[in-house]
Amino acid sequence: MQDAIQATWLRFFEHVHRIQHPDRIAGWLSTTASRECLRIVGQQQKYATTALPEVLVDPGAGPERQVLAAESASRVRAEVEDLPPGCRTVIRHLFGPEPASYAQVAGWAGIPIGSVGPTRGRALSHLRRRFDRTDLEAAG
Repeated sequence: MQDAIQATWLRFFEHVHRIQHPDRIAGWLSTTASRECLRIVGQQQKYATTALPEVLVDPGAGPERQVLAAESASRVRAEVEDLPPGCRTVIRHLFGPEPASYAQVAGWAGIPIGSVGPTRGRALSHLRRRFDRTDLEAAG
């Protein structure tokens, strides 16, 4: 729809110097808009009959995304390293490549199993505040 409107006004401005009867502009615009719509529908039908490939290729992560992901991962690792030792241990083992159980994490961190969840929550809150503060500083 927007393409037809844009094309209609483009045609109008291309031919404005040829206007002899200003009272007929509304009819001209209406007719031109109808023709533009038909032209666009015709083009869409032409392309709609084109067969799609049997397998669509997933472009995957392009270089820009890979760089951003690497930078983000590096930033997260650096922020985790700044956590207090108990929090750092909990986060590393709960969110590492092979997440451990709360019982295992409690043993490694030297804390009661009931403290793993609250320690995890405090560590994540601390990280969230650090990221929010860093983002605000970068924006300001």
